[in-house]
Amino acid sequence: MDAQYTIEAEATSAAYDNVISTAQSINQATSTQRAIEAATATAQAIASATAQAIAEATAQAIVDATATAEAEAAAARGPSLDQFINQVKNGNSGQVVGVYVDGLMALRVVSQSGNPAYINSSWGTATYMYQVKQYTGNDGVGAHNNFSGASFFGLYSGQDVYLIYGNGSYRDFSVSSIKRYQALSPNSPTSNFVDQSSGQTLSATNLFYAIHRGSVRLTFQTCIYRDGEPSWGRYFVIANE
Repeated sequence: MDAQYTIEAEATSAAYDNVISTAQSINQATSTQRAIEAATATAQAIASATAQAIAEATAQAIVDATATAEAEAAAARGPSLDQFINQVKNGNSGQVVGVYVDGLMALRVVSQSGNPAYINSSWGTATYMYQVKQYTGNDGVGAHNNFSGASFFGLYSGQDVYLIYGNGSYRDFSVSSIKRYQALSPNSPTSNFVDQSSGQTLSATNLFYAIHRGSVRLTFQTCIYRDGEPSWGRYFVIANE
């Protein structure tokens, strides 16, 4: 009887131990699963926060790059018409102080001071040719081709140009034609000129009136450089009001 009781007790104890071991294993597995789930949730939260931070940083970088590009483009394009007017106006309604073409030129205009041969030699400046106004009633500006006159070659038909006065007012012209002439005596003020389109030869005086006289106009004038000669010819851009 005692031996049988002992065997049954041992069996019961072993079964109890198995139950306890199984429960501990289940508890351990549950804890491990919870730890895995917690770690996974933490990793997901970190990944989500990192992705959001990257997205925000990328969006800000795009905004900054766009602003920089726009600022650089604006600087390259130059001032707006209103900005340029504010830069050059001096209160004198009878004085031409600037000539403006959006994205191409914003040139201060200076006087010849009674010397019709004078053309200012500096960037950002054109010279008002007073004899054009005196003899034809129209307006003309000139610049050397190795200075601001280089921008005259960028003008094209239909383009708007603005002649600005000292009181801030302006007149609007539209480019209508471009003329090219070869100077037969490049450095002579009395040279004859050959029209590069028709081949017609004109005296300096006849060329002056052919270019400047007629309907209300603003004329841009510079020299053509060719064959090593800076004054090989003359380049005229005529804009009508």
